[in-house]
Amino acid sequence: MVVNTGIKVPTNSIACGDNIKVSMIAEGAGVTPGLAVMKGTADNQVVVCTVGSLSFMGIADLNRNARARTNVALTTAYTAGDQLEVIIWGFVKVIADTRGITCGTEVGVGEATSGRISDNAYTAPPAGNTYTTAGMAASLLVRDQIIGAAFTTAASGNAAVIFLGKLA
Repeated sequence: MVVNTGIKVPTNSIACGDNIKVSMIAEGAGVTPGLAVMKGTADNQVVVCTVGSLSFMGIADLNRNARARTNVALTTAYTAGDQLEVIIWGFVKVIADTRGITCGTEVGVGEATSGRISDNAYTAPPAGNTYTTAGMAASLLVRDQIIGAAFTTAASGNAAVIFLGKLA
């Protein structure tokens, strides 16, 4: 049975409600609204998150600079030096990586396409309920990769709504 959470993926926004945002600068080309970003060279700069990155900062919000300058879509990629808002907490629309996003699961930065989000890879505990250094390291890595929880389901390349931040 599929349960409808009542949350719908918005068509004209990245932020889904009252979120916490910080102002940053796009370090280079490629920072696109809805993609995960991480710290760039300087503390006030961001770049698109690399595949499987543990340096996640937030999700790039709509490009209001593009609309003001050239009257183009708010989803246009930022150019180097553009000011942008990075959503660091709250409900956001993201693009699913190849593993997809499943409602109710913990999510992390994808492992195939830079800046996309996917279900977090799960590492099974060691067999026989024994604790090993490798097993504990794998468990901690899984924990560190979690950026939030999914509230809608999406196949690869489609949009979903996630909550940025730990729920537990």
